[in-house]
Order: sequence, then C-alpha cells, then structure tokens
Amino acid sequence: MSFLSPVFTLVIFKLMQRCMTPELIGSTTFLFFIARCFIKAFAVNDFMIYVSGVIGSPGLLSFAMIRTIVSHLTDPSEQGSVFAGLGTVEALCGMTSSVMLNTIYAHTLLWMKGFVFIVVAISCLIPASLLLTLHFVNKKEKKTNIEISLDTNTTTDSSNINTEEQATVTPAVNEAYDPDVKLSIFLWVLIITSGS
Repeated sequence: MSFLSPVFTLVIFKLMQRCMTPELIGSTTFLFFIARCFIKAFAVNDFMIYVSGVIGSPGLLSFAMIRTIVSHLTDPSEQGSVFAGLGTVEALCGMTSSVMLNTIYAHTLLWMKGFVFIVVAISCLIPASLLLTLHFVNKKEKKTNIEISLDTNTTTDSSNINTEEQATVTPAVNEAYDPDVKLSIFLWVLIITSGS
C-alpha cells in the first residue's frame, strides 16, 4: 500500500490546484491529516492503520502549502531569513511535540491507546482554521482592492479630485492589508501549532 500514498497525494493535489487557493488547499489537507489521526485513534486491526496512511497522505501537503503562502507574502529579498526562521520553529516544535506526545501516550495508554492521536487531531484544527481565516482575509482584501480601483477610476472621470489626492488616499487604504501584518498574525501561530 505504500505506493498508493504518493499517487493518491499527487492526484488530490492536482485536483485541488485547479479550483482552490493555496490557503484552502492547506486547510483541506489538514482535514486529511485529522481524518488519519481519528482513524488511527479508533483502529482495531492492521487494515485500518494502512487505510489511515493512504487517507492521511495528502496531509503532508499542508507544510508545503504553508511554505507557498509564506513565499507569496514575503519580499524576495527576505525569503531566506523567513525560511530559516521557519525551519528553526519547525525543528523546535518537532522536538517539543515528541516529548509532549510521548508523555500523553504514557499517561493515557491504560484507558485509551489512541488518545494521543485525538490530541494531535484537535491541535491540527487550529492551523486548519487559521489557514481558512487567511483565505477569507485574502478574499476580502482582493474585493476591497477591486472596489478601490473601481472607485479611483470613477472619481477620475466624474469628480474634481486631482491625481495627487488619489495617490495619497489609495496607499492609506492598502496599509490596512499589509502582507507583513498578515504574516505576523497568521503564519507564526500557524507554524507553531502545525509543528505538533
């Protein structure tokens, strides 16, 4: 069954790329990962473990989607430092999550063997919801930018506002949707929570 996972992941990814944004792809792939965790948590035989691996294989795309989103939100000159910080945070989260999850597993083994997978699934809801929120923020930003450009075009044609005043009004509105603000709000929390 190990050959099915990459094929399934590639097919799902190509289908998602046709109709979804990177944020939605990341959020959806987290749902595959969450499904894998729940199947593992309640698995009663070996076949369910193998099925969970195939079903959860697109979940690994979430990390690639986070990196894609980060590369879109940062300037090309800053991408090296951002990815270095990203790698550092991922490594720290990997180390701390293994200690935390091993402790949870040791304390819950007697009453439910798969409880640790439920904890991981619940913790993955946070980055999935943050990616979904980022999708809607980007959608609202695009809508606002379209409205601003339409307003700018109609005011040039029908009012007495000169182009210098328009140039000072438009950047003030666009500062509210600064990519650096979105990067600091969403992505660091997303990366920290997805590390577990």
